[in-house]
Amino acid sequence: MRTLYYNGKLFTADPDRLWASSMVVEDRRITWVGNRPFQDVSLRENLPERRIDLKGRFVAPGFIDSHMHLLGYGKLLEEVSLA
Repeated sequence: MRTLYYNGKLFTADPDRLWASSMVVEDRRITWVGNRPFQDVSLRENLPERRIDLKGRFVAPGFIDSHMHLLGYGKLLEEVSLA
């Protein structure tokens, strides 16, 4: 399913274009980022069936944090596993 998220404040982390207002997500992947989804030629013919108005909300890239303590993890690697 393709979903259009629009009318938001999206931080892209792309130095050439740090901010956008809309994005399309398809199969859990971002497939389009821009500012005018309803006028964009590439989307006009095939607008996503699901549309979500972000109402000005902020969106940032997700972060995956293993939350390890580096020194403790290094010490663990020096030990023999008896498990």
